[in-house]
Amino acid sequence: MKSSLQCRMHISAPEESMSWPVSIFIAILSGALGLVCAALISQLCVGWYRISSFEGGSGYFVVFTALLGGLAALAIGLVVARLMAAGAAPVFLKGLGAALGAVLVIALVALAICRLFADLAPKLDGLARWNSKSKCAAREVLPFRRWMNTARWRGCTCPAGAACLLPGCGWTRQGSSTAG
Repeated sequence: MKSSLQCRMHISAPEESMSWPVSIFIAILSGALGLVCAALISQLCVGWYRISSFEGGSGYFVVFTALLGGLAALAIGLVVARLMAAGAAPVFLKGLGAALGAVLVIALVALAICRLFADLAPKLDGLARWNSKSKCAAREVLPFRRWMNTARWRGCTCPAGAACLLPGCGWTRQGSSTAG
């Protein structure tokens, strides 16, 4: 006969397992996150890569990139959920966290790569180097151009004191009375 101590040792808590419907639900949630991340990244890429909106080109780019990102995240979520289900302690929140974490890491890497290869306008002190609303350069100029201004090189002098080297600028050239 077994003693009561031996019987208690064989009684264990009911095992929690992640079934296929739970894994599919995790995959759907990670697919939704991937869809949103891909849409946001592709929207940023429209500006960075200057994708034309002619005939809805940029809109199609955002929509199809978001759909592909959602499908990829759905597959990643299902694979991660099933790998977590085969692990030692398969729990819904653990599988969901691993799947969403994997999707977010991949989205951040994709965002970094897109930003790295983007063709962005140069900036100086956080401001664009060129002020497109006026004919003259922005107030902040490179130190070399400041030296050129003090040395009275070619160009015209704007009221702000910055040099404008554009031909056809409305400000008078140094040493002449006519517009350049």
